Amino acid sequence: MEGKKNLKRSAKFFVNLALALQARLRLAINRSPKLLILTYHRVLPLDHPERKLEQPGMVVSPEVLNLHIQYMKRIGADIIHLDEWLDRKNHSSHLLKPLSVAFTFDDGWQDNFQYAYPVLKRERIPATVFLVTKLIDTPETFWPEKVIELLQDKSLNYDSPELQWLKPHLGQNTAILTEGLTVSPEDADPIIRSLKSLDDETILDNLMKTQSMNNSTEDTHARRAILSSAEIAEMAEDGQIKFGAHTRNHFRLNLLKSAAVLSDQIVGCLEDLRKLPSADIPIFCYPNGNESGASQDLVRRHYTAACTTRTGWNSIEHSDFALKRMNLHDGNSSSHIALLATIGRGLLGPKQL
Repeated sequence: MEGKKNLKRSAKFFVNLALALQARLRLAINRSPKLLILTYHRVLPLDHPERKLEQPGMVVSPEVLNLHIQYMKRIGADIIHLDEWLDRKNHSSHLLKPLSVAFTFDDGWQDNFQYAYPVLKRERIPATVFLVTKLIDTPETFWPEKVIELLQDKSLNYDSPELQWLKPHLGQNTAILTEGLTVSPEDADPIIRSLKSLDDETILDNLMKTQSMNNSTEDTHARRAILSSAEIAEMAEDGQIKFGAHTRNHFRLNLLKSAAVLSDQIVGCLEDLRKLPSADIPIFCYPNGNESGASQDLVRRHYTAACTTRTGWNSIEHSDFALKRMNLHDGNSSSHIALLATIGRGLLGPKQL
């Protein structure tokens, strides 16, 4: 058994090494302007307690973020604001270097201010944060984090009527939950993916019904999870950090059946953004990468560009409304080889993150 594990680890290493070498070669020989958009979500130290409430692929440490910054500097990438690259692309493409890099952060987590901003400020790195505007200045967080917290409450009775909505999505984790074992973020991940078959409002309504059942004595949300207006204003003060739109409530747009709600999420978010004390830019970011024809039409009418979750880099011929990105976290980019391997996979062809 141990021999098979070692063989698997060795195979993974050599695959990653091959992908990393391929990516480094493509970055080195590229001569036409390209933009790599690096995407992050939460930025938390390795020992931070809120890591246990996050899905795999959602968290990077400040040290790994700095590793990425230093590597991009080392290879001579032009680290640039996303909107500035788009402006040059459309009006002064001769000013673009062969490789530009834009740092972006989704959701507007408070830890972006606490842990990412000091690194970005010290290194003078421009970045864009995509905000979920109705969560700013509130104690709220997103439903996946609420689900993980719920699953980690060992006192819950999964036969109770209030939890019947959740049972069809437990899958192979039913035994873990009913036997009172600890649920890790890795255990919760397939449950959250299964729950995505439901629309966001249904999930949130069900969570409200079960909220009174959560008897956990540990206050995992003792601090605010999302940025405040004051933190946004401080980050935006010198123009180093800019802010784009990520809807009002992080609803998946392809599951919204009402045109009014869809407009509220897309157009209303831009209205909220413009009222904030921030350097706002009219660039939209699709929550969960979910798009629809109606949402694309609204975004094109009210924004200048949009980010997707499709992977790859962006050329000057690429549509401003279908920008590709590379999602980075501790699990796929904690070393130079891992970082390059992830970029290499992304350059192989567009796929959903």
